[in-house]
Amino acid sequence: MEILVTRDQEDQPWVIADTVTASGADRDRVFIGNNDFHHKPRTPQTATVDVSADARTAPAPAGFAPVGIEQRTPSGQDGPPVRLALHPDGTVYAAFESWRTNDGGQPISNVTFDVVVTRDDSAGVGATPFQDLKDATDSSPGQRVATDRFVAFNDTMGQERLGGDLTIAVDPNDANSVWIAWCDRVGGQGGTDNTLHVQHSADRGQSWKQVRDDVADAKNPSLAVNSAGLVGLVYQQFANNQWTTVLEVTADSWQTSPETNVLHQAPANVPVAIGLPYLGDYLRLLAVGTDFFGVFAGNNTPDNANFPVGVTYQRNADFTTQQLLNLDGVTAVPVSIDPFFFHRAA
Repeated sequence: MEILVTRDQEDQPWVIADTVTASGADRDRVFIGNNDFHHKPRTPQTATVDVSADARTAPAPAGFAPVGIEQRTPSGQDGPPVRLALHPDGTVYAAFESWRTNDGGQPISNVTFDVVVTRDDSAGVGATPFQDLKDATDSSPGQRVATDRFVAFNDTMGQERLGGDLTIAVDPNDANSVWIAWCDRVGGQGGTDNTLHVQHSADRGQSWKQVRDDVADAKNPSLAVNSAGLVGLVYQQFANNQWTTVLEVTADSWQTSPETNVLHQAPANVPVAIGLPYLGDYLRLLAVGTDFFGVFAGNNTPDNANFPVGVTYQRNADFTTQQLLNLDGVTAVPVSIDPFFFHRAA
């Protein structure tokens, strides 16, 4: 593989790629959202997207260059996640968390943030990329979906660190229809939860409304919309000293009960964390045609009760004794955290 760009001091690169219609023709586009501490002139405006119009065929650097999408002045930096959603007509959305206050505490920082969505109507290659969506209040690029939300950044829940939960998705059949989800602590610094919120916009990100009841003590949301217009949401929830990974699929924006699939459930204290993150700072859900594909991390005890929809291991394990095995297929090895792939077919 050819290296197109190398630079340091980047966090959480998030890649999307597709063929879009631009200037009357099909064009390849690659977008990489990232939290960029390298681009010193823009610090603390660290929310960034790199765009290439022809990364598949062009020589390095294939047009990749950092485009700052934060137009306000955050406190110290923007949040780590910069999430992207691309429509085939060339409309691309970028969501980030604009930190408004940060007390700089160690290891836990008390942070307030705004959830911001930006949009580009020309596949990210115009003269002023990601400035097509103006805030209804201050007319700055980037609509604030929610303001003054609180997170105790690097606090823990079920051995997992908190902070930076964010996802966005667009309907492939309607570029005006976009979903967003994030987590924060209800009640501010005096609260105790980590709450998942889901909202929808029908007007290209200008106005938003809640479409799903909040989910308490949740993290790692990821949204996707398939070609049939079904919305998928996967997240992990901590309750009763257990982590549960759930995939929901809705055809009517949660107006009725969604299809709910419990992908995984296991004790949150096994194995004992030896560092952070424990389950990971994010997971991923993708829609390809009518199918959903995703990946998450979790306790790998070979116990069928932990996988209500079933599982196939690609490592040696004895589900009768609930024991992981070494390469020799005999020697027992301790439980750890593994990645799990899932597929929801149409």
